[in-house]
Amino acid sequence: MRPRQPEPGARAGESAHSGRRFIRPPAFHRRAAPAAEPTRTRHRKRSSPPRLRANPPPNTPSTELVAPVAAIAYAFALHPTRPAMNEPGRWLTRLEEGETPMQFNVELLLLALAPVFLLCIGWEAWHLARTRPQDAVYGWRDTLCNAALALMHQGADKLAWLAVIPIYAYCYDHYRVITWPASWLSFVVLFIAQDLLYYGFHRASHRVRWLWAAHVVHHSSERLNFSTAFRQSLMYPVAGMWLFWLPLAFLGFAPQQIVGIVLINLAFQFFVHTQTIPKLGWLETFLNTPSIHRAHHARNPRYIDRNYAGVLVIWDRLFGSYVEEDPHDAPVYGIVEPLNSNNPLVATFHEWRSMAADANSVAGARNKWRAIFGAPEWASAYHAQVTGAPPAAAAAVRGGPENTARPAAVPPDIGHHASDDA
Repeated sequence: MRPRQPEPGARAGESAHSGRRFIRPPAFHRRAAPAAEPTRTRHRKRSSPPRLRANPPPNTPSTELVAPVAAIAYAFALHPTRPAMNEPGRWLTRLEEGETPMQFNVELLLLALAPVFLLCIGWEAWHLARTRPQDAVYGWRDTLCNAALALMHQGADKLAWLAVIPIYAYCYDHYRVITWPASWLSFVVLFIAQDLLYYGFHRASHRVRWLWAAHVVHHSSERLNFSTAFRQSLMYPVAGMWLFWLPLAFLGFAPQQIVGIVLINLAFQFFVHTQTIPKLGWLETFLNTPSIHRAHHARNPRYIDRNYAGVLVIWDRLFGSYVEEDPHDAPVYGIVEPLNSNNPLVATFHEWRSMAADANSVAGARNKWRAIFGAPEWASAYHAQVTGAPPAAAAAVRGGPENTARPAAVPPDIGHHASDDA
């Protein structure tokens, strides 16, 4: 039966036939429609992991986090796609198909070591001020000069790598003789090869004046401490330091690996620039140590132009340039002709200016070539021979600063540095 409809004119809630009003039950007495039973997923097995939304709404937390993290990762890695950093056995890789560049890992390592370097400098300065105050191993002007030179060097170095890496990449892509797998063997070969090349570079930097003009900055301080490790020249790229690592590209090592291993070698050398660590016994048989490097920085006749090692001192022993630190002949640091300046610009360019003056003062293309690319002491010996005067007087005759160099009778690898007072 159809329900009886109220007649027209009847009020709501009132029966048309009886005239009686009926009470509509309250809302809480009404029986609500049964709600749909929630899906139970507690014990539900998933066949695959949940998928992320393809197009998340803007300004969600995931988007706000992913965007800057991705940008930072790209900027540091210099590559858009990279596998996991901690993938076993893959930290040393080639520049192929977006693999993790070794340079990224090494830069992270050096970034992590930066506080260690600063702590070492602070501890050494505090320790030596308490135990050897009379020696004045640290001086604030010298330390500030070292810091300024380090900043100048880093800026020039970064710009140089931008220009040099494409050259390494071209040689690697077209002329490498072998392709190394990513393994510890390839790392050992790379490490030994680069350390040998560093020995060649370092020795040439003391025997070729063009290279010495850049390297003299590192030796021009009369103090030796941890901060001296940062005393570097911005002119290394101009001098051609990068050419010494080019053979590594032909040997099958990618540009990022070359940059990385060079940085590792230089990071190790920070720890040998100190007077607080004594001889290390049997380690000095094969490893560069603070004692060995102290002799390298000394200007005493028996120490000059010795101990060129970066990490392995076996190269000095093999090629006859090794000398042991003698406790009866304490090292005197600096260059033969003292710089007498803490101006970083003077430290950087004084030898370049002197070299140009020497090249301009000699006659003939061959002599000019020798004044630039010959031994550092060649110009001083030449003027002494021409004028018949000792080196100091010869320097005065040519109108330039005194260039006291090693005597001609001294073997070429044992004589004095050639450096000029700015």
